[in-house]
Amino acid sequence: MSLAVADRLPKPAATMQVAAKPGLFDVVRPIWPLLALMWSFFLLAPEVRFAVMGVNFPAYRALALLLSWHWISAFRHGRVRVITADWLVLAACSWMLVSFSYHYGVGTGIVRGMGVVVDTAGAYFLARSCIRTPAQLRLLFLFLVPPLLLAGIEMLIESVGKDFVVRTTYGKIFGRVSAYSGGAESGVLDLRKEFRLGGLMRAMGPFSHPILGGLTLTSTLLIFLTSGIRSWPKYLGCLAAFMGFFALSSATILSLLMAFVLFFADKILKYIPKISWWLISAFIILAGIFVELASKGGLVNILIRQTLDPQTGYYRKMIWEWGLRSVGKHPWFGIGYAEYERPLNLLPSGSVDANFLASGMVFGVIVPLAMILAVIIIQIRLGYIIGKGRGPDRHLLFGLNAALFTMMFSSMTVTYFGESRLWFMAFIGMAASMGQLKFVRQPNGDARLDDKPAP
Repeated sequence: MSLAVADRLPKPAATMQVAAKPGLFDVVRPIWPLLALMWSFFLLAPEVRFAVMGVNFPAYRALALLLSWHWISAFRHGRVRVITADWLVLAACSWMLVSFSYHYGVGTGIVRGMGVVVDTAGAYFLARSCIRTPAQLRLLFLFLVPPLLLAGIEMLIESVGKDFVVRTTYGKIFGRVSAYSGGAESGVLDLRKEFRLGGLMRAMGPFSHPILGGLTLTSTLLIFLTSGIRSWPKYLGCLAAFMGFFALSSATILSLLMAFVLFFADKILKYIPKISWWLISAFIILAGIFVELASKGGLVNILIRQTLDPQTGYYRKMIWEWGLRSVGKHPWFGIGYAEYERPLNLLPSGSVDANFLASGMVFGVIVPLAMILAVIIIQIRLGYIIGKGRGPDRHLLFGLNAALFTMMFSSMTVTYFGESRLWFMAFIGMAASMGQLKFVRQPNGDARLDDKPAP
């Protein structure tokens, strides 16, 4: 490992033998496919795209498809063991194609559904095959600092300058992206400017939507706070995460607040041995059930009202009400890209700002149920590993698990699409791999995470 990179990571324990230091290429080689995919999120806007057989391929989707050889080879040759969560993700992706084949015929349905399948499975399984040790996870985010910071600076410039810079520049070179209605092109997408908090503009940077860009950046704060990465990469990584604020969304602000609450709660817990994260989780679940039963409108309505724009909160309330009706009427195959039934005078837009509700409406309940169950299994397993571990690796895995929790929480009021869907699925895949690690009991009674790759 080069000296510059090694100086930014936690110091390893002293050993009896001094091994030859690997070069930078050797260090990056196991993670380069996922690193390349993630760099594409921040460097190439959705305008960089092409179409093949009716499927739209932004740069990140094309790269995810090209890199599929990596994870297919890893699973085929047994370098990565298939786990329950993998089967659930495969089941969800398979049902996407079944649902679209039901609505549009086998050939057309597979073509129209392939884009979201590539985004979902491609990012998840690539992360599973690339990130198999805490050291690899740490290195990934160390090498993500430059593009994260660049994207954050771009959002800052756009918000203060009150004009879109990145996507309009790419649009002049590659042409503007199309708007879609009912799954079909309906003209050119208009980048609408919105102003909040004293005249700041909601920045978009290289992302598909301001909120998605903000959540992508803020989701990394817990990682950098807990990773063990030291010196200026840690500070610049945290700074990039904070710049997600310029999405000027209640979801991104809440994501930052949750990151700090979870981080400091974990620090405090070590001084209160009788309280564990399992106890806190049980309390949160019971509190949520109480609020759902005792409050007017339930927990979902309380969450969607916490927004910087009261009108947006009202629309989200209506989306949940009519979206659930749609799922109830079409539980197995959903409605595809058709418009869902709703009062057009009260809810003119057909967009659905709730990730798993949207997938249930489009594909049927099997897809969201399989994905939610996969995440629950992954987080419980990773939480068990965290509870047994000690030291820098334990803190890093806690940061990953907590970051995934904040993204799941945000999914109640936002739908991940485009690059943010791949980002979300990559987090799930990384957490799935880290949940397969084992802890080693030490002579002093402590436990540390084994540094062998996850099976």
